Amino acid sequence: MAETVEAALARTLDRAAEAAPVPGPDLAASLTRRHYQRANRRVDGRGRLMVVAAAFAVVAVLATGVTAVRTIRDGHPPTTGAEPGALAFLTPAAPVVERADYPDGATVEDVWPSAYSKMTGSFPIYRFLAGGRVLVGSPSSAENTDDQVGRKSSIVSVDTVTGATRAISPAGQSHFAVGEPANAGAEKWVVWAVSAPDGRGEIWRAPVDGGAAARVTTLPPIKNVHVAELRLTVVDDVVLIDPYPGVDGHRNFGVLWVPLDGSSAPAVIPGSHDYRYLQWPWFGSTAVMNNSTIWNAVTGERQTTPLSWKSMSCSRSWCVGREQDVVVVGRRDGADVREIALGPGGGGYRIVADRFVVGAFVGSGALIYDLVARKYLRLPRAGRGEQWRDAQLSAATSTDPFYLWTVTTAGRPDSLRVLRVGEMR
Repeated sequence: MAETVEAALARTLDRAAEAAPVPGPDLAASLTRRHYQRANRRVDGRGRLMVVAAAFAVVAVLATGVTAVRTIRDGHPPTTGAEPGALAFLTPAAPVVERADYPDGATVEDVWPSAYSKMTGSFPIYRFLAGGRVLVGSPSSAENTDDQVGRKSSIVSVDTVTGATRAISPAGQSHFAVGEPANAGAEKWVVWAVSAPDGRGEIWRAPVDGGAAARVTTLPPIKNVHVAELRLTVVDDVVLIDPYPGVDGHRNFGVLWVPLDGSSAPAVIPGSHDYRYLQWPWFGSTAVMNNSTIWNAVTGERQTTPLSWKSMSCSRSWCVGREQDVVVVGRRDGADVREIALGPGGGGYRIVADRFVVGAFVGSGALIYDLVARKYLRLPRAGRGEQWRDAQLSAATSTDPFYLWTVTTAGRPDSLRVLRVGEMR
């Protein structure tokens, strides 16, 4: 049986621990590159992410002595589990394209009928689940008032066909962030954050198909970053905790990671200072906040686009912005620059699912540009008597990003419209 990456790393750490001289400065980088190249050896996803973090820790730990190296080795023992395809998410891939042959200017529901839907009621939607279920926030029966973090509510799974509900979080618990699954292996979990009595954040998790909720960890105090500003991303059985500071000027001290079984305390991913998760293994810079510079947490590579448009926003592979009153798009490396026929739009544009250029706030009849097909799509128009409120993108880094907006009739919210960009393949 081929040697696992974890076993190889453990053996390397043993050799390094027994060799007292301080290794050269490029040892950690070469170790990381060598182990990353073995991605086709399908080991357990959680263990692999732990190895990635350990490999980066080597750059700091090897220089400090034998004891520190052995501490990291013993704290993260190797695993031997293997599942075919478990690590596919580790290699950035082009968008899965199933349809690009539609007529230019077609409406979204004509091309991808499952992507656009109407839902009665008005409630927060966190993500869509398998089998026609949806994860929502439901007002708590115990209390329905605002607290310092957010509205008291429970996380509930709802069957959109039968209306049956299943509680996910404990009744009366106030949550302020719900995790986004970054790969298929993460969709089995619901992960959320709550505020502890002392003001610190707690991370909780529960199986998406039912089971007891459990606290994973309590976060240490984070200077200058309020717990309500945290963002959670789940990769297999690990949660990334991104203290992105938003618009209040606080700096990001780094991205934490912790296994969902609580087997180790939260640890900062070395090198993640002032970065936020974008698409594994890529993180985008928070100093500029448009992902013009991205950093690879596995190889240490940094890429900065040569493009410098106004109101520019970038995905993993593309950037969009404005030159005077013209919307322009191009590949991150500056190639394949195009002018597209979208209005300048004061709110700017975003690239969703590394394929679609969509207005930051979509509206009735708005156009979407498909970078792969080089064609335009149109959203449906509001019905008679309807008014569409500005839509916002949810689950931006998840397996199924979506736009959600409220429809009002006679001045009262009565339904929701959903555009599931993750279904547009």
